Amino acid sequence: MRLVSVYILALTSLVASGEKGYMTQQMKATILKMHNDYRRGERASNMIELEWDKKLEYGAQKWADNCLYEHKPAKFGVDPGENLYFSSFFMGTNKKEELLKDGTTRWFNEKYDYNWESKNCGPDYCHYTQMVWARTAKIGCASKMCYPLRGTSWGKYAWFLVCRYYPGGNYIGRYPYTKGGAQCSTCPTPSDCNNGLCKLTAPLDEVKPHISECTNEDSNCEMWATQMNQCKDNPNFMLTSCSLACNVCGGGKPVQKADCEDADNRCPGWANDRQCFANPYWMLDNCKKSCRTCGEGRGSCEDKDYQCPSWAKDNECKKNPNWMLVHCKKSCNPCSGGRG
Repeated sequence: MRLVSVYILALTSLVASGEKGYMTQQMKATILKMHNDYRRGERASNMIELEWDKKLEYGAQKWADNCLYEHKPAKFGVDPGENLYFSSFFMGTNKKEELLKDGTTRWFNEKYDYNWESKNCGPDYCHYTQMVWARTAKIGCASKMCYPLRGTSWGKYAWFLVCRYYPGGNYIGRYPYTKGGAQCSTCPTPSDCNNGLCKLTAPLDEVKPHISECTNEDSNCEMWATQMNQCKDNPNFMLTSCSLACNVCGGGKPVQKADCEDADNRCPGWANDRQCFANPYWMLDNCKKSCRTCGEGRGSCEDKDYQCPSWAKDNECKKNPNWMLVHCKKSCNPCSGGRG
């Protein structure tokens, strides 16, 4: 969702005549580094390292060149996310990087007014949540000196910054990233850990979410996937919000073949019928290969995360059994075949 508010700085000086305001390579490197530094500082377990994307930059530049302080009309779940900023405090080309840093910092500082438990950035904090949306992997930004900047009464002379993000974030009802656990512990597959961020090692369309995020976040996911072909037609939304229905879950480390076998030749069919989730207590032990839980099973009765008891209390053992019955065995009580 692109519910994004804007910051306005008061007019304090005029602009050097003829200044275009386009971003230099140094400015691009600066804003990319600032984003990744802020993302790393959240200490999330699933935060992807952003990469610069020229297509996003091109789209951002086309929009900035319009000198219109509004968000580009977008199709929800398909088009990139977007952050906007402008400043009328401008005293020549040597100040552009300072303005860039100021705008990026102001976006992030919305964090201190954001209510984490609401799972909704509201009208005033969506810059921050888009910046730290864990599943966003690409960024491209552009700027323009506008005479005037339409859409605001304070923009007779203004430096206008547009950043685009893909996949976009700010979905209502979802946290921007996963708290708890070590950094990189729930990275998508395939990826490496680069100083606390998940560095993707394959094209984005080949990346699969970690098994802990293998869920359907909408009751319509199965219908969208099977009847409307939305996994292919609307991948930005579907592959993150309906990863279970689209069958794109991944994660975990390679294991020995002996730890990754089905005990029954009917396991693939049962897994295809969603029995890994409908009947996890038996399937996780006997159909490891088909259920993609190789090397984990039920094993010893332990919780792997300190938040397991609270998640179990919130009924996550039933809502997300494929992950919970592997990582929160004690709290979900599957160790003896009981129900959590």
